[in-house]
Amino acid sequence: MVTINQLQILQSSITGLISFVSSSVSAKLDDSNYLQWHFQMQLMLEGYGIMNFVDGSNPCPSQFSYTYSSDPEI
Repeated sequence: MVTINQLQILQSSITGLISFVSSSVSAKLDDSNYLQWHFQMQLMLEGYGIMNFVDGSNPCPSQFSYTYSSDPEI
């Protein structure tokens, strides 16, 4: 079950991302400018080093970090 707080955090992250992309990419996607828009988006994603997450060649990191120890008390 997703809580209201989790939805608000997700919504604020997505809203921030959308506004960031809107200000970073000058070509707004429409019926006639896909190639220009695609090129700008690709350059932006590669510039921030996140293209591999978008195209699926690098999986997203786990939501939680796991630490394994041989010590049974930890």
